Amino acid sequence: MVRSKVPFRVVSVSSDGKGFEFDTSAEGKAKSLHLIPVTFVAGGETGKVSHKIRLETDLGETTPAFAAYAGVAP
Repeated sequence: MVRSKVPFRVVSVSSDGKGFEFDTSAEGKAKSLHLIPVTFVAGGETGKVSHKIRLETDLGETTPAFAAYAGVAP
């Protein structure tokens, strides 16, 4: 969930790690609240996973990186 006081459009979502998928198909309209489903598919390695997710909007401001954490078990 990403929220702002003013309506905005989501331009792109990316991650510094592999295995992340972001569904932005419903994000064409400018809104002040966006729900973006995130799917993580683990690779063959087990253990803790920690990556950054970055969101770019049409507001033209620097956007923060969000932390994503998971524990992968066999």
